[in-house]
Amino acid sequence: MDMSKLPKIRDEERESQFGYVHGVSGPVVTATAMAGAAMYELVRVGHSELVGEIIRLEGDMATIQVYEETCILILLQLQVTLFRTVLITSV
Repeated sequence: MDMSKLPKIRDEERESQFGYVHGVSGPVVTATAMAGAAMYELVRVGHSELVGEIIRLEGDMATIQVYEETCILILLQLQVTLFRTVLITSV
């Protein structure tokens, strides 16, 4: 899948729905302030807009599988915002 063809956060109406990165462990990111999120919702992480998918929800905490390299998130962990954007894909 060519990630460069996905719409950017700035182009989405739902960019106000965001959470905060709580922890990073390899390709798995935990985020807080995710109340209202749904399982398998696609999200974008950080200013690089790394694409990920919610794989677990517990209260307002979400566990996200990120499909791109997360090294930059480990370095910037305290400053990273997680943007929730519902991306509709065909199956």
